[in-house]
Amino acid sequence: MARIYSSSKSKILDAAEQVILRDGPKGLSVDAVLREAKVSKGGFFHHFATKEALLGALMDRLASSVELQAAERVAGDTHKIGRMLRAQIALAFDMPPAQRERIRALVLALLSAVMDQPRVAQRARRTNESALAAA
Repeated sequence: MARIYSSSKSKILDAAEQVILRDGPKGLSVDAVLREAKVSKGGFFHHFATKEALLGALMDRLASSVELQAAERVAGDTHKIGRMLRAQIALAFDMPPAQRERIRALVLALLSAVMDQPRVAQRARRTNESALAAA
């Protein structure tokens, strides 16, 4: 069954993830994402001014997803001390293998992008600093 998207932006982000998972970070290009998402260049650039902006949005979406999953586990933990650490450990070990592989591949791709693009690296540092502050 085809996925129904709430927005073209989500469709583009999902397509970018698929390209990364299938072709690796070096295979990620605007044209590859356009083919995967079946959207026009205008549709792509309406949401993302650059490939760098796309990578930043992928990073933000991944971080938000992990944060949300950890927060759900924290909310269900009655022992206040160490609950964020327990939530993070549980996520790492209890995640289904396919989801863990997806996240691993995305993190590696984003690390590769961080090495090549200073603005994405700066954004990654801010995201990491926020996560550390919350922990």
